[in-house]
Amino acid sequence: MLCVGGYIFEYLEKKTEEQICHETYAEYKAIEDKVMKRIYGAMATPYKIPLLEYHIKNILEKFRDISVNIEYDGTNCTAYGEPDGPVYKWSFSGAFFFCVSVISTIGYGHISPKTVYGRWVCIVYAILGIPLFLTCLAVVGDALSLVFRYIYTSACCFGWCDRKPDVKTSVLKQNKYRERREVKDRSFSGDRFATRNENNKKLKMDDIDEGNTDLPLTIVVIVLLSNITAGALLFGYWENWDMMQSIYFAFVTLTTIGFGDVIPGTDFKDPMAKIQLALGGIFMLVGLAVVAMCFALIQDQIVIIARQIGKKLGIIDEKVD
Repeated sequence: MLCVGGYIFEYLEKKTEEQICHETYAEYKAIEDKVMKRIYGAMATPYKIPLLEYHIKNILEKFRDISVNIEYDGTNCTAYGEPDGPVYKWSFSGAFFFCVSVISTIGYGHISPKTVYGRWVCIVYAILGIPLFLTCLAVVGDALSLVFRYIYTSACCFGWCDRKPDVKTSVLKQNKYRERREVKDRSFSGDRFATRNENNKKLKMDDIDEGNTDLPLTIVVIVLLSNITAGALLFGYWENWDMMQSIYFAFVTLTTIGFGDVIPGTDFKDPMAKIQLALGGIFMLVGLAVVAMCFALIQDQIVIIARQIGKKLGIIDEKVD
C-alpha cells in the first residue's frame, strides 16, 4: 500500500512541482525588476547619504518579506532532471515518506500535495490507510509483545532473571505435578532424576505458553528508550544533528506528534536525501511497531496491577481470574 501510494503521488505531483517552481520564479522575477527600478530611482535622486540608505533599506526589507511569502528559494527551475540540477521533492522516496507520515498520522507537513487530484487522493488514501495501518500496528504490537515475553520467560527459565508468577497459578501447577513426582519417586533413582528434569522443563514451558511470567515495567521502559535512542543515534550521524536535536526528532516521530520542524532528508540537493527519506519512512514503521509492542506490554501490566488493587479493596472477587 505504501509503495502504491508512493508511485501515485509521485505521478500526480512531480510535474506540478516543476510547474509551481516556474510560476514562483516568474512572480519573484517581476518583483525583483520592480525593486531594482526603485533602487535605481532612489540613487538618481539627490538624497543625502543617510536618507538614501534609509530608502534603500526600506525597499530591501519589503522585497525580503515578499520573497518569503511567495516561498521562492532560488531553485533553478530549468535544470530539473539534469545531473547538477535540483532534485524533485516528489521523488518516489519523498512520496513514500509522505505516505508513511499520512497513514501513521504523524503529518510532518514539510511536503504536501498541491494539485486538486493529489489532495483528493490524499483524503481517500488517509481514510483507507489510517484504519488499516492502526489495525496492522495493533496486531504487530501484540505479536511482538508475545515474542518479547517468550524471550524474557525463556531467559527466566535459564535463571537469567527472577520470575514472579501468579500465586494461584503456581499453586495449581505445583499440585498438578506433585502427584507425578510422588509416583515417579518410587522408581529407581536414575528414573527419578530424569522425571524431575522433565517435570521442571514442563513447568517452564507452561510458563512460556501461558505468559505467566511477570514482566517488569522497567524492562519495557528500557526497550522504549532504546528504540528512541537508536533512532536518535542513526539520524544524528546521517544528518550531523546534535544529540538533543536527534532525540527530539525521534521522540516527536515515535509519539506521532510530528511538528515538522526537524526532518531528515530535507536537503534535496544532497544525493543522499532520497535514501535518507526512504530510511526515515522505514524507521517510522519499525519504531512505531516497537512502541505498539511496549504499549501492549504496559497495558497488560496495568491490568494486572489494577486487578490486584481491586482484589485488595474487595471490588473484585479473589476467585475470579
